[in-house]
Amino acid sequence: ALPDVIGGATTIGRMPGPNGSAFGVVRFPARSAGKLDVSELLPDSADGGQEGNAAMHATDTVDYEIILSGKIDIVLPGNQRRTLKPGDLLVMGGVPHAWENIYDEDCTYVFIAIGATRGRA
Repeated sequence: ALPDVIGGATTIGRMPGPNGSAFGVVRFPARSAGKLDVSELLPDSADGGQEGNAAMHATDTVDYEIILSGKIDIVLPGNQRRTLKPGDLLVMGGVPHAWENIYDEDCTYVFIAIGATRGRA
């Protein structure tokens, strides 16, 4: 989808559809864990608010994230956690997850999201 107005304000409200793409820079403030409600940030996000965690969500995309500064935890189903730090690259496709910055510094990362079609089980 193309913006209605060239140079208009950026919004995140929608992830790319099949064969579409998105690029962005995300900053999670220090100690911001537990403060994100994905239904407000990404109303079109698939399966938002899973496992009683308002930040847990999954999208129909293949995502590439590269951590630029700070640290952040990616939380997976069953409260599995991995800490990502500068230079780490995360690739995931359609996996439920949440982001939590429990650290004393902001975390900045870039992402590329490629729209995908969820397979049938």
